[in-house]
Amino acid sequence: MLAKHGIGCDLMHGFNWDEWTTGKPTERLALIPAGQKHILEQEDGKKRWVQVVTDLSRALMSAPALTLRAACRQSVSLRSARSLRHQR
Repeated sequence: MLAKHGIGCDLMHGFNWDEWTTGKPTERLALIPAGQKHILEQEDGKKRWVQVVTDLSRALMSAPALTLRAACRQSVSLRSARSLRHQR
């Protein structure tokens, strides 16, 4: 997931999107057409952008499940350790 995020950041290299996090809502909205133009001006920009956004979306959809599995695994490990301790 981080690799795909890095590719997306690389595609936006040179585009000043600081106002996305600091600007007012109207300033943030004004960045969208400029960002689109930035992507479209690159060779195969649209194709590459759509691919990376699709890949990131898929990764993010599976992230909660992975987090949940990790939490469950940790919980099972903790319970197993407690169980073993009580058997002694």
